[in-house]
Amino acid sequence: MEMMTHTFSKREEIANAVTHGIGAVLSAA
Repeated sequence: MEMMTHTFSKREEIANAVTHGIGAVLSAA
């Protein structure tokens, strides 16, 4: 995974993780 030049804030990181987590759960359900 290549590092991006834009550094996400903690809030963005958490929101991103939550969104991906929900997506993974929904696709697996």
